[in-house]
Amino acid sequence: MASETPLVSVVMAVYNGQPFLRAAMDSILNQTYTNFELIVIDDASTDATAEILHAYNDPRIKIVTNLNNIGQTRSLNKGIEMARGSLIARHDADDTSYPERFEQQVDYMLAHPDVGLLGTSYEVISDSGQILEEVVLPTTHEALCERMEDGNIFCHGSVMFTASAVAKVGGYNPGFRVTQDYDLWLRLSEVSRIANLPALLYRFRFDGNSVSRTKRRLQLAYRQLALKLARQRRNGLPEDPVPADVLREFTPDPRRLLGDARRTAYLYFAAGQQLAAENTLRQAYQISTHELHETESVWHNWALAMGRTLAALRHNPTEGAAFIQWVFEKLPLSTKNDVLATVLGHYYADQAFAAFATGEKTAVPRLALAAVRNQRRWLTNRGLWAISLRSIWHA
Repeated sequence: MASETPLVSVVMAVYNGQPFLRAAMDSILNQTYTNFELIVIDDASTDATAEILHAYNDPRIKIVTNLNNIGQTRSLNKGIEMARGSLIARHDADDTSYPERFEQQVDYMLAHPDVGLLGTSYEVISDSGQILEEVVLPTTHEALCERMEDGNIFCHGSVMFTASAVAKVGGYNPGFRVTQDYDLWLRLSEVSRIANLPALLYRFRFDGNSVSRTKRRLQLAYRQLALKLARQRRNGLPEDPVPADVLREFTPDPRRLLGDARRTAYLYFAAGQQLAAENTLRQAYQISTHELHETESVWHNWALAMGRTLAALRHNPTEGAAFIQWVFEKLPLSTKNDVLATVLGHYYADQAFAAFATGEKTAVPRLALAAVRNQRRWLTNRGLWAISLRSIWHA
């Protein structure tokens, strides 16, 4: 039974969250740490969100229904104002938390009272719950502050912050249509220490609609605004008001757009959404060639890195090779066949060395042969020959 005054207040804003809301709610209610209240702001949903919420019979849940849709920023501020706990945990309506998340965060924050904001590393998952990416974040205040000069380094739904720190900075800035979390983290870092737990305690559900090209340009523009306001505060200057047209005032960096488009293309592919993956890869290629005027060689390292990532996640080298082949099949590169052979040769050689290091010696000769088939220069690589022969002798 929850205590009269909970230590933790969990704040969730939801709008038309029917598909994944039950999973999110269950992951919160089944936490190993139980001394919390759950404040859910239903932002005038028009689907079955209300029915799902009211089907729960748990005294820790408090449901507030907005008469009109007011947006996530204002809804979250509304939930924070209602919170009774001295610690406030965020959670999004389409994500899930591992059962020990709150317990680990509470233990850390009680042991580190100077920390006002604590996130976690996280998994990116598909609609079906398949892991698409593991994101391990920096953990220390100094590393996080340095990295935040370059962008958001917290997963919004994974954070826990102190009520006192968020009250000191005034909550989320209602002028921010998007990226309101990044602006808040910058302000919290100015009044307290910040940290991340290295453990993967949160599962962030990939939604391609949330990273559309149009919305991403807007997010990057608001990110630049948040940085500008932070620098004004640090220099003792009054903050400028939020401009009426943020996108017009802050032009997104094409390199940022390229990086986001590439990552999104990979996530779509890993999630099995081939058409969306192709469209996003095409967008990335256009940015690369038309806005940045990059040469074809820049695709080599990216395809190789993401192929390795997918192979490691799926524990299957074939998965990574399929991604690399797909990239160079879809890109209109004049030298695609030569580049593909080079990348696949490098990829299979890497996989052979990795298999040898982990004791999977029966796979080494096959992977080494695949490297040679794609690029004959691996025939003269002494290291590849050595591990192949040792693996055969110990088979």
